Amino acid sequence: MAGFRKFEDIIAWQKAREANKLIYKHTAENNFSRDFELRNQIRRDFRLFSRSHLGR
Repeated sequence: MAGFRKFEDIIAWQKAREANKLIYKHTAENNFSRDFELRNQIRRDFRLFSRSHLGR
């Protein structure tokens, strides 16, 4: 079984980073960019979801 030296080597972490970038990109566009509370809530919730599922 392949191991890893740092958490950045974990595929799940890499996928979460990609998803996080997409969330930030899409919430910076259109109506999200104007509704600060909704935008921030979506970003915060996704960060918390990612962290809880990656054990960080």
